[in-house]
Amino acid sequence: MAQRLVDGYLAGHHRSPRPGEGAELLQFRAYEPGDDLRRVDWRAYARSDRFFVRESEVERDIVIRFVLDATSSMAVAEAGTEGSKLDAARSVVATLAMLADRQGDRVLLHVVGARAGSGTPRGGGRGLSGLFSQLESVEAGGEWGDRGLAKSGFPPRRRRDLVVLVSDLFQQGQEIEEDLGRLAAVGHDVIVVQLLHRSEHDFVVPAEAVFRDAESGRRVAVATAGLRSEYFARRDAELEHWRQLCARRGHAYRLVMTDQDLSEWLPLLLRSRRANGR
Repeated sequence: MAQRLVDGYLAGHHRSPRPGEGAELLQFRAYEPGDDLRRVDWRAYARSDRFFVRESEVERDIVIRFVLDATSSMAVAEAGTEGSKLDAARSVVATLAMLADRQGDRVLLHVVGARAGSGTPRGGGRGLSGLFSQLESVEAGGEWGDRGLAKSGFPPRRRRDLVVLVSDLFQQGQEIEEDLGRLAAVGHDVIVVQLLHRSEHDFVVPAEAVFRDAESGRRVAVATAGLRSEYFARRDAELEHWRQLCARRGHAYRLVMTDQDLSEWLPLLLRSRRANGR
């Protein structure tokens, strides 16, 4: 699906990442896993026995770090369907990562939460293949927790990257907000994609239902008819909270339903990226 979407959409949404005629050489830097081997300077390697990558003013690539929420709430599936929010999030990340890779950007994946042992690239793969390996193997579990982003291996470096967070934004306290604040403090460009099931957004539930917190396991039995107005009021307040928080910090924010066709909102994410100058 990612391949089909990218093939159908890709049409020069940022400058060419490949060196052109007369491109002014900016610098050499040490090779890092995930760099395109075609950009390795083999003459420099012959002289020094070390790998260096050439960068020019017009070709410097962007590092795009995808942050995938794989906490327990992402395992929830839409009633009557087999797909969970994590499955939808995989599709989002896979499509955007393939698009970025096609345009010469480096892509990296950081998983927050997840069941123990899942989400690790098989064979130590890096780049796009390693990212796909992680996406395939990750299983939802656990909570975001304190400094969940740091525990996912996100580096504390001050290099300005583009960070794409894909999450339902369900939190026990303010842990996701705090991690977003750390990203803003470092100066990263951030796109927040909030994924919700249609039933979560529209409160599509039976007249009597038992609700279970996916992360704590707590259960509450309620008659839902009298809760609709309060539910929508709280939903609207929560969504507005995230919109305002992202606006204050300069993050792009998109609310996406899991039943939406990716091709409908992919252009919106790309416009967010161009608006941020990346």
